Amino acid sequence: MFTPLNISEIKADAKMKISDGWKALILGSLVLIFSEVLSSITIQNSYYIADGQYLTVSTPTSFSSLFSLLVAPVVTVGATKYFLNFANGREFGTNDIVYAFNNYLKILGAMLWKSLFEFLWSLLFVIPGI
Repeated sequence: MFTPLNISEIKADAKMKISDGWKALILGSLVLIFSEVLSSITIQNSYYIADGQYLTVSTPTSFSSLFSLLVAPVVTVGATKYFLNFANGREFGTNDIVYAFNNYLKILGAMLWKSLFEFLWSLLFVIPGI
């Protein structure tokens, strides 16, 4: 049965976990940051319109598009497993991030389904009355 904790117990537990493993948290965060940076590489193109005015357009590179579609979701799942194992006091390591690549097709399919459902549900904000 679940017994609720008070805030001081939660804070003490969090401080203890973070004081023991703050380097591991930074490593997991850097992996996620690196994944997001690779997903957001863009090229800026400037087009001359008229009378000295330019239109600047940022377009993603094909590498960043493929990376954000095929690799970033799997890295996100692996990093989530890494952080959850840390938070729950289980043994964790970089093998948690690599774990996601061992089940690549299942995880990629699940993340693509999730994205599809998010897109479809967000249409309710754009098209009222559905």
